[in-house]
This record gives sequence, C-alpha cells and structure tokens, in this order.
Amino acid sequence: MKRTIPFLFFLLGCGNILFGQTAIKEKIEIAYGFQNQDSIVRFRKTSDYDKEGRLTSKHNYLYHYTQPGLLIKEEKALFNASTKVLTENVTNYIQGKEPVEKKTETCYLNYTDNPKEDQYIWQRIYNKFGEIYREDTLSYNDQNQLLEIATYDYRGNTSLRRDYYSYNKKQQQSKWETYFCWTSIDIKSRVVERRRLERRIRYRYNRAGKLISSKGKYLKKRINQRIKYDKDGYPVEDKTIEKIKVRRLVKPIQPLPPPSKEEDQGAKKKKKPKTKLVTVSNMRIKRYDKGRLIEEAIYSGNKELKSVTKTYCAATEADHHKDSLPQKVSVYNDNKLTETFEYEYNNKHQLAKKTNIKYSTTGNPRYTIVTYYNDQGKPIKEEQLRQTKVLSTLSLKYNEQGNLIEQSLSMQNNKKLEKTTYIYKYY
Repeated sequence: MKRTIPFLFFLLGCGNILFGQTAIKEKIEIAYGFQNQDSIVRFRKTSDYDKEGRLTSKHNYLYHYTQPGLLIKEEKALFNASTKVLTENVTNYIQGKEPVEKKTETCYLNYTDNPKEDQYIWQRIYNKFGEIYREDTLSYNDQNQLLEIATYDYRGNTSLRRDYYSYNKKQQQSKWETYFCWTSIDIKSRVVERRRLERRIRYRYNRAGKLISSKGKYLKKRINQRIKYDKDGYPVEDKTIEKIKVRRLVKPIQPLPPPSKEEDQGAKKKKKPKTKLVTVSNMRIKRYDKGRLIEEAIYSGNKELKSVTKTYCAATEADHHKDSLPQKVSVYNDNKLTETFEYEYNNKHQLAKKTNIKYSTTGNPRYTIVTYYNDQGKPIKEEQLRQTKVLSTLSLKYNEQGNLIEQSLSMQNNKKLEKTTYIYKYY
C-alpha cells in the first residue's frame, strides 16, 4: 500500500513501558494493518518483567506488510538473574535465502528498568556463524564510575580500542583518553605492543563543582569548550570551538588557457594541482537566560549551519512556575525556518497541546502535526494536517493504571490504516 504522507505516528508509544500504580508482569502488543477489507497482523510482541520493572524476556514476531503470515524478523531476549546476562537473538528471514541470525550477550553490573541507567561489564556480538566479531569489556571504580572500555573487533585483523576515564578528588571526571592499539614487529623481529593517541580531553570545574572548560584533541580536531555562569550560578553561555587542518586547492591568480592538441599530446605528465593546509573552525554555542536554554547554533567558519531558538511562557507574581515552561521553539537551517513547535498548558502547568509545523525550502508550511494531551500529560490524539485539511489521525487510549491499551491510525475520511492493542498482566 502506498503512503502519500510522511508516516510519523506509528512509533509513538510503541517502544515505551508505561508503568501505572501496578507493576506490569507481562505486556503483549499486537499491531494490525488494514488493506481493502482485510486486517493483516504486522507484529506481535510479548515482554515479561520482574517486580522491579526490569525486562526478563521477550519474543517478537514481525510479519510482511502485505503478505499475511510471512515472517520477516524474529526477536528474542532472556535475562538470567543469577549471572546477570541478557541474551538477545535477532533472526532475519529473507525469501529464497537462509535465515540470518545475530546474537548479543550483555553481562550487567547494574540492570534497571531504565536502559539509560544500566551499567554492563562486558558485551559480545556474534555473527551468523556463531563467532564473536566484537567484544567490549568495561571496568569501574568503587563508586561505580567508569574507568576503562576496551573494544575488540575481530573482523579481518583484530583491532583494539581503549578508552580511559580519570576523576579528581571530588569524583568529577577530569580526563578522557582514547588509544588505538595493535601489535607490530620491531627491527629485531620482536612482537611489540604499539598504540596511537586518538583523544585526550581534560575537564576543569569551578569551586561550586560546575564544569567551566574542556580542552584537548580528538583525531585531527582541536577542541576548546568554555562555559560561563552568572553570579547566581546559572549558565550564561556554553561555547565549543573545533579546529581542524584540511588541504585546499590553491587557486591561480589568472586561469591558464586550455592547451592546444599539439601541446596536450606532447605533454609528458600533467602537473598535480597545488594544495595548502588551512585551518577550519567549527563552533557550537548555547546561550541561556536564568539557566534556561534560549538559543543554540552551529557554525562552520562564519556560516551558520543550524540554529534553534526557544522562548518561554511569561510568568506572573501569582504564577512564577510558568517561566520554566517552553512556549515556542524555532529551528533554522542555513538561516531558513524549517520547523516550529508551539506549546499550550492547562492550569496545572501540564502540557495540553503541541503544534509542530514543517516548512518547505521556500518558507511555506508543508504540513502540521497537532498533539493533544490528557490531564496526566499523556498524548491522546495526533492530527496531521495540510493547511486546514486533516490527512491522518492517531488516537490513543489508556486504562485505569495509566498504561496505553490501544492506538489506531486512520487516514482522511476515517479510513483505518493501522491499529495496535496492548494487553497487560500485573503482579
């Protein structure tokens, strides 16, 4: 089935575990696609969790969009609580070919319900032949701060990359170094270990313990970051400058006339164009107002590549909390407006409506996405519009525990396109 508009809604909420007042024991997701008068199962996902909200197992089946029952991918995961190892298997089924399987094993130091907070000790990635082709090993200090990452890549010649992290007496990161390591043979035919520095960044802090600068090199780049604060300790400006030397063509003052046929045939060897080393500067700058980010921009030389501006709701004496709520965000590329976000809130300072407008290269609105939220701050409806015409609508429903139980996508004239249902079991 052809899609005539950008498909932006389907993943909203699909990958999130929404915990209400009761811990989820099992979650089942079933997605249907509608074609003509038939409904086709897009995927079926089953996930199990312990009482702490950690994933213990999953089994996902993904099917072909237009051919019912044709399996194209299978995903499995199993967490061993005694060894703290999560084993993940992904199998891709390709018509007319043998299935391709990829396996990943991860041993955790801390395994939580939030992947961003997880810490692992090692990770191994296997190829389709069951052989390890990449392995990461990590070490930590007594405060569970990362000290070292060693990455082995066994594809072709084995390569090793090491990242080292250092901390000061206040447990703040003070240095980050990266080396590429390999073995070589010296002039006496001895095997020796060699390494090349790829990154060395040093960090400095003020008396209040806030980062004020980071400086060093990464590959061929020289990096210099400076952060300024006001007297109340709020950031005012965060500026990072990257400098790198590149080769550029040396343009002649006057272009030479094209050679004649006789000169071209008699030329033994064409001269290589002259080049010279020049320093190119790139800059990323963030500006703040009372600790609130109001502008972020990226420059290459004097040219602005991208910028984002942000305004906040006006506060009153009776309601001083509003000044921390974003009101409008504008995104520019090459000084042209490409996207805006506008936010509206209820009297409890909860997000009630978000309007996202996409612009064309000529500056005209291409389409608009409007999202509505309930009193718990969860999206309940998204509409995609072109001018005032609704092109598609995504509707979302929740149960008493606040967990998503259904989302359906329909095109104009209420024609259903896709629907996903969620089934829960609780402890």
